[in-house]
Amino acid sequence: ASSSSAKLMDSYRLAAKLLFLIAWPITVGTIILAPDLIRFFAGDAFLPNSANALRVLIWFLPISYVNGITQYVLIAVNRQRTITIAFAAAVLFNLGANLLFVPIYGYMAAAVVTVATEAVLFVPLSIAVHRYVGEFNWLGFAVRPTIAAAVMGAVEIAMLRFDVVPALFAGAVAYLTTLILTGTIGRREADI
Repeated sequence: ASSSSAKLMDSYRLAAKLLFLIAWPITVGTIILAPDLIRFFAGDAFLPNSANALRVLIWFLPISYVNGITQYVLIAVNRQRTITIAFAAAVLFNLGANLLFVPIYGYMAAAVVTVATEAVLFVPLSIAVHRYVGEFNWLGFAVRPTIAAAVMGAVEIAMLRFDVVPALFAGAVAYLTTLILTGTIGRREADI
């Protein structure tokens, strides 16, 4: 951070990309397998409500991974105060939204508010990165991994009739193949 903002941005892009690439299959797999996961860990008594909540809550993961690495980058450029302000805004949003929506919509509102809070946190953090580190094209960054995750999900859903394990395996192959075919994973990522 002190010697080369270009190298810092390059490292940030790579770290965010790798974390995003890890988060997507976990997110999509959890959405598809939520009932099976709840059944395995808690039993049928918690279905379908817990599975529905899990399907919403897991959307927290990709945003959280990106927010996590973003915080470290902002610490590297001595912007801890910005992080504190961003978290204060997120806490206020979370508290207000929970007070407003949970009494009306219950646990599903709490799940949605949790994900929305992470999105609220993302906004000031990404603005701070743009201001203090450099420009980051988030839309361009997310498109190809999202396509790969959608392909993975479609393959897993189609393969579930054979069982969970073949579905997961086929989904993983589809995800990696799509990442390679779209150029999302190149030589540098493969080496890492």
